[in-house]
Amino acid sequence: MTSDPHYKAKDYKILEKQDEFHIKPWELSVVWGKDKRYWSVPDPNDTRKDPHIELLQVSWLEVTGAIKLRDFAKPGKYNVSFRLGMKKDAFGWSGMPVYIMAKIGKKGKYIWRSANIAHKDDSTNFEIPEGAPLQIEIPDPDDCKEDEELHFGLYEVWKGRWKGGLQIYEAIIKPAETKIKIASN
Repeated sequence: MTSDPHYKAKDYKILEKQDEFHIKPWELSVVWGKDKRYWSVPDPNDTRKDPHIELLQVSWLEVTGAIKLRDFAKPGKYNVSFRLGMKKDAFGWSGMPVYIMAKIGKKGKYIWRSANIAHKDDSTNFEIPEGAPLQIEIPDPDDCKEDEELHFGLYEVWKGRWKGGLQIYEAIIKPAETKIKIASN
């Protein structure tokens, strides 16, 4: 009997309905995440200031998460993003965008944004997508089925090239900012 090489997310603990979610590394599922040749995944008891998943090398990048719609405090537009970092020796990202994707329910239609991370350096964390956000409409949580979820992820599965040196700190789901119109005189 073979063991499952994929890391399965620990349950995201919700004590009360929220407007904003910060999903930590151990609350994300990682394809090939249990294989130490490809990934370093922190323990949920990690006491470092800013724990992260570290991609050592893969040709198939798939990191996903889910939040029950009933855990959202209110309906509306929400932005989906990831906070990342790049190691000094990162490789394989030139000409290879990553994709941030989200959908409502397992059978929902994905919406997505791509991001070029090849130009990033190792000095700062950054959030993707930059520019136009990935926005998804969350229905009224009180009208949702108990097990209905927002599914989201970070992907690069199409090029088949090896890549490494990516650090994933968290996924972020937060209300879309509303622009305030200022009346002119």
